[in-house]
Amino acid sequence: MFIIYILLLQTVYGFHKAREYNRIPKNQVHERIYSFLERNGINNCYEHLEDSETILLKCYNDNELVNVEISIQSQNTNNKYISIYI
Repeated sequence: MFIIYILLLQTVYGFHKAREYNRIPKNQVHERIYSFLERNGINNCYEHLEDSETILLKCYNDNELVNVEISIQSQNTNNKYISIYI
């Protein structure tokens, strides 16, 4: 019964895997973002500037409409990070 309970919890909540962040050399961030978008076929887009730190894209990717969000989110350490959601 205990094993079934653990499997049920795993199914409902899942196990979160640790994220590993790798350093991108200075002045190469735009190349990494460009190659990420290129690998995912994101190249036929319409843009909307949500605010000064967020751009929203609607793109056609192999006859499929996808949403892309690129935003800058401040952290407690006053560093800026870029998030990309597809």
